[in-house]
Amino acid sequence: MWTLRKVPGAAVVSLLVSLLAIGSLLFTPETSAMDTDCFPVLDEKQPQYVVAYGQYMHEGLREQKIKKKYNSQLPVWISGYQRGWMTRIKDEGKYTTLGVAPEAGKLLNGILVEVRPGIINTHDRTERRMCRTRLDRKSISSMTGQVIPSKGEFWIYTTKKASRLQPAGKFPILMSEVDEFLTGCIEQAEQFNLTNFPEQCIDTTDFWSKHWTNDRERPLTGRLVQVKRRKVDSLLSKLKGGLYENVRAE
Repeated sequence: MWTLRKVPGAAVVSLLVSLLAIGSLLFTPETSAMDTDCFPVLDEKQPQYVVAYGQYMHEGLREQKIKKKYNSQLPVWISGYQRGWMTRIKDEGKYTTLGVAPEAGKLLNGILVEVRPGIINTHDRTERRMCRTRLDRKSISSMTGQVIPSKGEFWIYTTKKASRLQPAGKFPILMSEVDEFLTGCIEQAEQFNLTNFPEQCIDTTDFWSKHWTNDRERPLTGRLVQVKRRKVDSLLSKLKGGLYENVRAE
């Protein structure tokens, strides 16, 4: 039988401090409740689809990220969203990477990928500049004639407003990321026989900028992946105003 007894005040304080310390260890960012406004709870009984629109159109990078645990993929148009060099990175090197924001009248091409819920939840826990945004199935259209799945939840990662800034002198576009992005576009064009897919990647991406640094030999992100440099160079040579010639001259 439990009995109650008085505990000295100092002991109570010591006990509370210990409990708080234990609690602080248990309640880490990895185990705390997710922000459901930024990362809505998944209905894990339904198939889950995510639109890859940037570097993760590159097969090698995507397989590394989701560990090859995807079941299908399909090239798609997404309406009502703008892709651009708009995501400001401040703490892992200073640069500007690709992002997406809601924008009426805009269109972008990408790859609809089926991903396991556990992979999505794991990614959400490490994401700081993006929110997982629910897509209306009506905003997705197939580029191959294949029917968009009738069942499932559809998502795209959008840049938070606080991180949404265009390239600047201290926050340039990285050539290594351009290589990854356009190599992915070239790969999808070859896989699905979509001749103009790479050009569409460029045309539906905004905020190409003179603030651009050539880090090809030593990527600032530290990633070393196989890219199709010659084909990428050919695509970029079509950018208006001789923009890419200035980058290559660095």
